[in-house]
Amino acid sequence: MEVRKSARGRIFWGWSGNTKPMTRYFLFLATAAAAFSQTAPATFDVASIHTAAVVNRDPHAIAIHASPMSVTMRSVTLKGAIAWSWQVSENAVQGPGWLDRDYYDVIAKVAEPHTEDELRRMFQAVLAERFGVKVHRDRKEMQAYVLTVDKKGLKMTETTAEGESVIAPVPKRQALSMQRASMGEFAALLSRVLQTPVVDETQLKGRYDAVFDMTKYAQDMRPAEGAQMDPANIITTALREEMGLRIAAQKVALEIVVVDHAEQLPQAN
Repeated sequence: MEVRKSARGRIFWGWSGNTKPMTRYFLFLATAAAAFSQTAPATFDVASIHTAAVVNRDPHAIAIHASPMSVTMRSVTLKGAIAWSWQVSENAVQGPGWLDRDYYDVIAKVAEPHTEDELRRMFQAVLAERFGVKVHRDRKEMQAYVLTVDKKGLKMTETTAEGESVIAPVPKRQALSMQRASMGEFAALLSRVLQTPVVDETQLKGRYDAVFDMTKYAQDMRPAEGAQMDPANIITTALREEMGLRIAAQKVALEIVVVDHAEQLPQAN
């Protein structure tokens, strides 16, 4: 570096000779500063995993509830937890048969609010740490149902209430009560009931309150004596009439999650 005077006597500094080494030096400092300024990925402050106190195999039951500051799982299998974390249906998780054999209760909490997508990514880290889960994504063409908004319009109300999502059976009716439920959660429920992947293409990003009542349609569409009831037909009609949603069966190329490694017993809390 050299110090020179201008014609008016002012002093200024400048680099003499080859400036390339200094350019590289400043680029290095800028890169290092940028890397240092990046925050570490968010993690849960508490993640408790225990064998399920009560095992619930009801396909209508919602095992996973998410709020901005917590994820609660009741009677969930490792396959179910993986499906939620990577945002695919359980039918799209491929791995050892024991993935849906054991059931767990999970409570994970964080001090600051996060989006559901962030919570899913955070829970991927929990599964990697506690169960040694390693996966890779792939695509496979398979039969599925595609969930969309009916052309006559949506018949559900977007909620403004805070709290966990709740989807529960309505006593003495073939109905489900939904509170603060996302379309992803509802599609996952339909997937379990229909035993076929349900792809959410509604483009609805909010959470909704609704009652999905199939009682009337189950009675009106009761098959002849000895014939089997078609749940897909009943659900299709009820979705359109009660909620303003539509499902259509078609072959689609779905993203699947292949489990490369997982431990049957989780690491201790």
